[in-house]
Amino acid sequence: MLAGEWFVAASKADSTGKLDHGIDLIEKYREAFSRQHGLIFAAWRAKDFTQALVQLHFFFVSLDRMNDGLTIVAEKLGGDVAKFVATINFEDYKDARNHFEHLDDRLFGTKRNAPEPITEGDATRLVHYGLSGKYQQFAWGKKSVDISEKFVAMYLDYVAKAHELTKAALKL
Repeated sequence: MLAGEWFVAASKADSTGKLDHGIDLIEKYREAFSRQHGLIFAAWRAKDFTQALVQLHFFFVSLDRMNDGLTIVAEKLGGDVAKFVATINFEDYKDARNHFEHLDDRLFGTKRNAPEPITEGDATRLVHYGLSGKYQQFAWGKKSVDISEKFVAMYLDYVAKAHELTKAALKL
């Protein structure tokens, strides 16, 4: 579908431009999301763990911006789009993004937004970054999120389904 068709249909449905912006966010970040996932594990395999974390941060940014777009589209179109978008909660992924962006609030010894300590055996400690290449998970504090290829495929299927419902709602 041509971008112009989307724009015209979105403008008819919402003259504020917010719907078009939501659709645009999804399209802008969809490819970046997939690319960043590949870059995370390429850096991991190269044992460049710092770079893996940098790429992971941008992976979370891409995911979060697409979720922002999905939220806007659901809010503006309602109906089946809103029902579908509400079927999965990605708040832990937003928390993971925020963990990177507000690290100064989370450093050891601070109280504000500090990760919850975990206890393993007799030792209690804070986990600021726990990236597992083997299990493809990112952990901080007591939280963890799946960053596996299976998650990426599931998320992209979710976005594709929302896209189809958006097309139907806009009669495209």
